[in-house]
Amino acid sequence: MLRWGVFGLVAFVFVAPLGVLVIASGAGVWVWPSVLPQSWTGGAWWTVIASDAFVSALVASVGIAVAVTAFAFVLCWYAAFGLAHSDARGMRTIVLAVCYAPLVVPPFLPLIGTHRWLIRLGWSDSVWGVIAVTVPLVVPYVLHALLLGLDTISAQWRDVARMLGASVFAQQRTLLAMLRPSIALGCGCALIVSWSQYVVPLTIGQIVTIPVLMMPYIVGGDRALGAVYALVYTCGACALWLSADVLIRGRKRGSRA
Repeated sequence: MLRWGVFGLVAFVFVAPLGVLVIASGAGVWVWPSVLPQSWTGGAWWTVIASDAFVSALVASVGIAVAVTAFAFVLCWYAAFGLAHSDARGMRTIVLAVCYAPLVVPPFLPLIGTHRWLIRLGWSDSVWGVIAVTVPLVVPYVLHALLLGLDTISAQWRDVARMLGASVFAQQRTLLAMLRPSIALGCGCALIVSWSQYVVPLTIGQIVTIPVLMMPYIVGGDRALGAVYALVYTCGACALWLSADVLIRGRKRGSRA
């Protein structure tokens, strides 16, 4: 009974706000003190779907999130393996502390100095500049997830693979197979963090993403359009997280077959 009560409470806390957004997105006339709208309309949804700005913002958000996750995974792959089997005491703690440091300070502070270097490199007001600034923000999540997975694997697995005649490429494939849950966790977190960035695309690249497009409608008081963009933002984050998990599970089934 207690379990179902806790489950119901959690479901209400998470589902109730989404329900309010769904109602607000389709509300035509909704004045106080009515609990439900007096009229319904799909005008806000059609306005968003038919907008060219929405399509370009969606493509930009997904593209940046995927690119940032891919670059972060490549950077963290060998770094995580080296830290997991390092003999230096405290090295892992120091590296993780340095990686998590940008998340502690306000986001505007590192962007001031970073933007200056991006102007010199010619990456200001470009997608590559946004990707370069966002990668350090997701590296801690990917690196930490890979380290948690490597902690469950013995350091002698490579020696066993060599004795069985496995090549370097086969060893990497074996390690990827053993770290599927950690990879899914790290990449899922990286996708969500990249998707939810507002300050970086607006300040560094002047690129319109879903959060950048959503914020003026929420602040400006357009309840219907703000609710539609909020639902798209929430569903997009969930879809990116689930896509990472589905891809990993698909590879796992294929390897068993």
